[in-house]
Amino acid sequence: TAMSLGADTLSNTYKKTLDNNKNPASQLIDIAIKFEYFNNLPYSEIKDLNKNVKDDSFPILLLKIFTLEHLYKFNKNVSDKDRLCALVGISEASKTNVLLNKKIEK
Repeated sequence: TAMSLGADTLSNTYKKTLDNNKNPASQLIDIAIKFEYFNNLPYSEIKDLNKNVKDDSFPILLLKIFTLEHLYKFNKNVSDKDRLCALVGISEASKTNVLLNKKIEK
């Protein structure tokens, strides 16, 4: 998972790598790290990646999985949840199912 790659101390290395490799695979890894570690997401980068891989079902599936895991892990307001799901094409039913199964923290 991105957890094994996402140490904060490596963020500069990842940025340099991404700058040198502007391909969908590198972008997907970068987005996966951001989904795993950051509450504030780069919506424009997610939108661009989704557009770049729109005809390839596997990266689209991964992007949806990363999104649902992020929604499960981080508390977001309704408009951010809706915006994020709309960017990656997650249906209202899928989003609702994930959020209903989220453990309520005490």
